[in-house]
Amino acid sequence: MRDPLEILLWAVLAYMAGGVLSLLLGRNERAAITINGLFGALGGALGLYAVLPFLLQRADALNHVYAGPFPFAHLAVRLDMLGAFMTGVISLLAVAASIYSIAYVREYEGKGASAMGFFMNTFIASMVALMVMDNAFYFIIFFEVMSLSSYFLVIADQESEAVSAGLLYFFIAHAGSVLIMASFFIMYCHTPNNSLDFAAFRQAQISPAMASIAFLLAFFGFGAKAGMLPLHGWLPRAHPAAPSHASAMMSGVMVKIGVFGIIKVGADLLGGVDMPVWWGVVVLTFGAVSSVLGVMYALAEHDIKRLLAYHTVENVGIILMGVGVGLMGLALKNPLLAALGFLGALYHLLNHAVFKGLLFLGAGAIIYKVHTKDMEKMGGLGKRMPRTALSFLVGCMAISALPPLNGFVSEWYTYQGLVSISQHSSAIARLSGPVAIVMLAITGALAAMCFVKVYGISFCGQARSAKAAEATEVPAAMTLSMLGLAALCVVLGVGAACVAPVISAVADSLTTSQQHFEAVRQGVLVPGADAATGLSPTLVMLLLLGGMLLPLLLFMAGKADRLPMRRKNDPWACGYGYEERMALSAGSFTQGLRHVFAGLYRLRQALDPAPAMSRALDSVIRTARRVEPMWDDGILARIVRTAQKIGICVQRLQQGDFRVYCLYIIIALIALLLIKAA
Repeated sequence: MRDPLEILLWAVLAYMAGGVLSLLLGRNERAAITINGLFGALGGALGLYAVLPFLLQRADALNHVYAGPFPFAHLAVRLDMLGAFMTGVISLLAVAASIYSIAYVREYEGKGASAMGFFMNTFIASMVALMVMDNAFYFIIFFEVMSLSSYFLVIADQESEAVSAGLLYFFIAHAGSVLIMASFFIMYCHTPNNSLDFAAFRQAQISPAMASIAFLLAFFGFGAKAGMLPLHGWLPRAHPAAPSHASAMMSGVMVKIGVFGIIKVGADLLGGVDMPVWWGVVVLTFGAVSSVLGVMYALAEHDIKRLLAYHTVENVGIILMGVGVGLMGLALKNPLLAALGFLGALYHLLNHAVFKGLLFLGAGAIIYKVHTKDMEKMGGLGKRMPRTALSFLVGCMAISALPPLNGFVSEWYTYQGLVSISQHSSAIARLSGPVAIVMLAITGALAAMCFVKVYGISFCGQARSAKAAEATEVPAAMTLSMLGLAALCVVLGVGAACVAPVISAVADSLTTSQQHFEAVRQGVLVPGADAATGLSPTLVMLLLLGGMLLPLLLFMAGKADRLPMRRKNDPWACGYGYEERMALSAGSFTQGLRHVFAGLYRLRQALDPAPAMSRALDSVIRTARRVEPMWDDGILARIVRTAQKIGICVQRLQQGDFRVYCLYIIIALIALLLIKAA
């Protein structure tokens, strides 16, 4: 087998080749779109080819160090189990998004489609390169390339809302970068030779207090990229503004870079530090709050892409719950508990990338035909777009954690991690575990309610607009991507017994113990000190399916007793003829919930950093307007007036008379002779 790092290099080159060719073919946008999509799919396939054998073989980390162009930073690359797993997730979604873009981006012909292709492939390539960087300097460089390329994707439409969303995203992303650089600087200062290599960071002799500061800086810096509350304000604005295939990559993968960074710093770079338990508690708390508030804010949305963006906040919260359990396990010197927490987090990270990518691509297919993001103007699309409806239904069931799909399995593992930590002897663990369980249960119930609304309002009932009534199925490239991701939702759920051990190996690599734990065996969590981890998600899945199918069986058994002839007509409304306005709307569906939790919805305004950042920007502009005249009038104007006076004096000396100039020369010679004589 060839070196996986070499194959990943070819994958990055494939992405960049597609992007550059897309720019060169700018005058033939149709060809540029096709070539960009094909090269993107090729890069994703090469990425999967590189990391899948590495993961299946549970290979040791690969390290390469090169001199690089800068003397102060080595070009160090490293492929470990975590990096390989994240690269696989990126590559998987890149294949689907690239194939989808071949048809979808044609909507942007004449609107910079070729430039969009370049930024899209640069965006994916920077994420792949980021996963293998083992030097802080190059890590930050590729992190910035990722942020900048995604910024240009957000503002691709060039509408005022998109530009405003892009500006907010730009500010928050780079504020997060500053915090990350500060964290890296602390670790750099405590390395033996002041090295920027992550290998030196792992050996740094850092005090517990400085380690905690470095962790918190990294947590909030990467948390801003992950979109966790209260640093989420950019996410529900940027994701809807971007093209749908870019939204799928941003929501499905890019926000996970933030989660990756938190795990990287907490479990890897600072893994040698005597970790306090409160690190994990902080991550768990922010995750629990993000999950509940994220889904509640999603329920109130009518914009389908904005709704999905808030669900990204929710699912990032669920992932952070698992990460919190993992960090608490490391702090409590319980490697099995740590592996269990990371297993739930990483499995849900993969699952969320698949079903959220599917849902954003499905939303893009709807917008492609209906030309609106407002669910109130959809309806009846299930009959007109059957393949899109089927794919979207699978995504809705998966994100609602319904068996036998993938979302159920990963949330079940997260539940088991929380149950296990609630039975630990540590008082803070016994307290935080049950609270997080309750919040996760609330999140699951509200998520199911939300996607009943989404699917029912969008695909069922009667069409609410002329565009919805005229909608047809999207092109084959788009349906292929959606159906492929829908199939993966089923495979990752039904095939949990095969997938979970591989992810368990990744989770095990994050523990600091020299002893290797097999956290999963045939899909069943191996029990540790308590029996709470010995439940099988497969068995639970079958029992839940049986409970769901029992009413259907009873219905089918009593079907013969119904009247053979039934009158079919339009719905009756107390003597009035049926009208479209009588149909259930997205607003009426959640009216009661929004009334009960009005306080939390008002809190959303307080947690949104956009107004504060806008006020801060306006304040800077006003200050600049006051300062600028002081500079111009007080300093520059005086210099100009002085120069003008000097010029007038010089002009008086310039008489234009040859005799006067001869007199100047004589005076100058006499002055020089006097100076010489003196």
